[in-house]
Amino acid sequence: IGDEGGFVDEVKDEPWRRVRLLGRAELDIGYFYRLQFKLRTAVSHYQNAITLYRQVDILSEMATAVNNLSYAYSLLGSLDEAEALANDAIDIRTRLGRRYDEALSRNTRGEVALAADEPHRARAFSQQALTLLTEAGGAEANRRASGLIHRTLGEACRRLANLHDLGVYDEEKAVEYFVKGRDHLQNALDLFKQLGSSQTLDVFAELGRLYRDWTRLLGRLGNKQEMRERCSQAEHFFEKALQAAQQQKATHT
Repeated sequence: IGDEGGFVDEVKDEPWRRVRLLGRAELDIGYFYRLQFKLRTAVSHYQNAITLYRQVDILSEMATAVNNLSYAYSLLGSLDEAEALANDAIDIRTRLGRRYDEALSRNTRGEVALAADEPHRARAFSQQALTLLTEAGGAEANRRASGLIHRTLGEACRRLANLHDLGVYDEEKAVEYFVKGRDHLQNALDLFKQLGSSQTLDVFAELGRLYRDWTRLLGRLGNKQEMRERCSQAEHFFEKALQAAQQQKATHT
């Protein structure tokens, strides 16, 4: 989640280039700390990047910093700030006409909606992101962005299916959302595997949660045979997530 943005080299004077390099360094350091879940430190570096970019009016890269700051705030539970920042990033990227980058920010807005337990809005924003990415010709070309969007859509569909518990949807609609969520997550998994991305761990875990919740629904419906199948799939993906986590830990020790 978050993004590197579409950096474009320009011919400028030395002070401009210096500020730009410092801004990119702050972005990279913020990303490094966010991966370690040192979120307040990440926030500080993203804020530093925004301050630097404002000095020389580098809107495209400032939008990247704003977008990533939004996601960091959503992880901290500061949802009002996260929503406002995601909207700011969308506005900047829309004005710049950068549809690929706008797609990333709309998906970040979807992630913020998930953090606020608003799966309908999350699905709407991330579906907009997927449409923009496809229209920009990037759905196939940029597998990472496409994978991030499919992952968000997968979780949004799982949460929509679970609204059956509150009587919002009947069993048929809940199953339909589980199927859609599974398909999105499988797309994300395929894309991240092609990239050799560590984000496969997150998708394995979300697939485990999806099949776990699907198992619970089938249990209430009394469909024991399919319930056992979904339960087995949940166990499989939770085990895959555990293995991926252990591999990542071994790599970093």
